[in-house]
Amino acid sequence: MKILVFSDSHGNRHAMSEVVAAEQPDEVFYLGDGLADLDLLRVENPALPITAVAGNCDRMGSAPWESTVERAGKRFFLTHGHTYSVKSGPGGLIAEAKRQGVDATLFGHTHQPLCEKVNGLWLLNPGSVGWRCSPSYGVIFLKNGQIFCRLTKSDC
Repeated sequence: MKILVFSDSHGNRHAMSEVVAAEQPDEVFYLGDGLADLDLLRVENPALPITAVAGNCDRMGSAPWESTVERAGKRFFLTHGHTYSVKSGPGGLIAEAKRQGVDATLFGHTHQPLCEKVNGLWLLNPGSVGWRCSPSYGVIFLKNGQIFCRLTKSDC
């Protein structure tokens, strides 16, 4: 299974569409700050499952602040990260992820790409797909009961 992870599109509606066309994922996780940008993605890919959480720049009501989902036997905690003060470090987020017993925690907000395993917990921040000069996104692969991830970043 291949899952694309986007965050912080901030009005750049076409960036995600281009990545989905190139990567052909099974699903998309969206981590906030541009929920309205998903409209185009949903129109162009009506069969593509999209799980989204709201960010600090999104209007509440259309998505929850956080979500815990299971895919292929692995549990993922999705949040934008602002409610866990991730700009000051991932400590609060890691504590919540451990409390929930998830395998991976996915967050945005900082616009800084990160993909690493810390004490058995995957941390993935796809950065910002909306940055005009250096957009980035994450890819999660679920295979043989394991999680693998990579980051893709473009430079101008």
